[in-house]
Amino acid sequence: MVWLDPPSVASRRWSLYQCKHYDSRLGAGAAAAEIGKVLYYAHIDDYSAPREYWFVTHRGVTSDLQDLLDAPEKLRMYILANWNERCASKISKEAILLTNELKAHISSFDFSIFRAKQPLALISEHAQTRYHLTVFGAPLIERPPPPTPPSVVGAGETEYVSQLYRVIGEALGKAVSEAQDFASDTAYARLFNRSRITFYCAEGLKELARDQMADKTYFDTLLDEFENGLFHEYTAHGLTGLQRLTSTIKAAQALQLGGHVLALHILANDREGMCHQMANEKRVIWCNP
Repeated sequence: MVWLDPPSVASRRWSLYQCKHYDSRLGAGAAAAEIGKVLYYAHIDDYSAPREYWFVTHRGVTSDLQDLLDAPEKLRMYILANWNERCASKISKEAILLTNELKAHISSFDFSIFRAKQPLALISEHAQTRYHLTVFGAPLIERPPPPTPPSVVGAGETEYVSQLYRVIGEALGKAVSEAQDFASDTAYARLFNRSRITFYCAEGLKELARDQMADKTYFDTLLDEFENGLFHEYTAHGLTGLQRLTSTIKAAQALQLGGHVLALHILANDREGMCHQMANEKRVIWCNP
């Protein structure tokens, strides 16, 4: 049961989800008994008619029942014609006869409220929630190509790029405040460009968690795994910034991630990019103050 209005509303709207675990697909006969209960108790004002009535089963419904649900008038005629056999003795301890008053109620009732959730539809809806991976395991996801870094450093890259400038500046023995300061040094220019590529590759993993798995916290917990698993690498004493960065990246390539939900989707560049993601959130500092 799902209430659509707060308790203070006089004519409170509600939807009913009839969830049952049948051994086989739900057929018209068994469904008629459930429909009869709603019709009768709404007739005697025990409760108001629901806005929607959904049959929810793990095996779905038979084709004959689905045909009736798709044609409300046919469903109405089926209930009236089969009341004595399918409904009368299934509602309460005493048989509920199809009186003229009850028949009139059924004749004016909106049978379009009766619907069914087929198993594939249920799974598709469940896949939009954060609980889907816990219940069903990792889905088959086609990961799109990682985004390409823009030509100009973006606002979201400020911290890790600043740390890269300090690493490269320390190695060159001079102040570095922009990529142009080391453009003529092939090795460091390549390091800088590669770092941006891997950072954006990890950004693609973040988008995967957010857009296809519907839960960005998967990426956040993955970042926690890297921060915890690489602790002894990025806190080691007596290293230059470049040595600290390099050793942490190497260790990231071998880090065991256990059963993390994103583990199956991680690329080599993601692992390197996660190191820059940590730097971007100030979880690691490459150069000693």
